[in-house]
Amino acid sequence: MLVIEVSSMLKKILILLSLAIVNPSFAIEVGDSLTIREIKTLDQSILPPSYWQDKFILVQVWASWCPYCQKQNINLQSLAEQTKNSNLRILAISIDQNPKNAIEYQKKYNYQFPMAMMTESLAKEIGKRRGIPETYLINPQGKVIQKNFGLMVDAEFFEYQKFSQ
Repeated sequence: MLVIEVSSMLKKILILLSLAIVNPSFAIEVGDSLTIREIKTLDQSILPPSYWQDKFILVQVWASWCPYCQKQNINLQSLAEQTKNSNLRILAISIDQNPKNAIEYQKKYNYQFPMAMMTESLAKEIGKRRGIPETYLINPQGKVIQKNFGLMVDAEFFEYQKFSQ
């Protein structure tokens, strides 16, 4: 009977450990490193690491069904137009379960900034999220220097423009 209880307990411990490995319990914070590597966008373009190198990177995690993300994506498009060919790169990462939804969303609104799907490796780098949209600003050295949760006020959002110089 004791052997069965220990075996059952051991199985539970192993399950919990495997869940902890698969589902990271940390969340990236200001001061942490976040490296954007090669990205395959929703339109199947490949953005190599050199595209992101030595640039400020504004990363937004979003979903097509999120009304706050829709509002913020409008602001991202405006920011992308204002900072084109600058020192600021933009990347929107969708957490939609079905990539088709994100692709249709991008086409519907004709967004011209890079949009990609959340991958397992990106999810491990970013860790847990508090909600969406969630925005990270990464400096050219690869450190997170700002992190924001939820819909940002327009004026606050457009302060990112200063990182384009």
